[in-house]
Amino acid sequence: MAKKKILGKSKLSDREQKTIEDKSDDLKLIPEKEKFYPRSYRLRGTDLSNLRKIIKEVNDTKITVKGLTETDIIRTLIHIGAKTKPEKLIKAYKETIFI
Repeated sequence: MAKKKILGKSKLSDREQKTIEDKSDDLKLIPEKEKFYPRSYRLRGTDLSNLRKIIKEVNDTKITVKGLTETDIIRTLIHIGAKTKPEKLIKAYKETIFI
């Protein structure tokens, strides 16, 4: 039996014309989600009380949408520290040594 040529536009006719290279260009991969790395840190009693004081003060303001957790505050403090000059961080570190 002879093969019939498809004259119209169909899904099968498009499939035959594409090559393997063309198919790889059409792939839209899902971007990899950001990974979270669990960490444990030991904080002194004064550090914990300061952290809880910060959390209470921030949550008492009417600016926040939801109550912030310890993790949220620590993440925010890390962000602030990344923007701060190293000399200022060293000075703050030296102050915490003597507390």
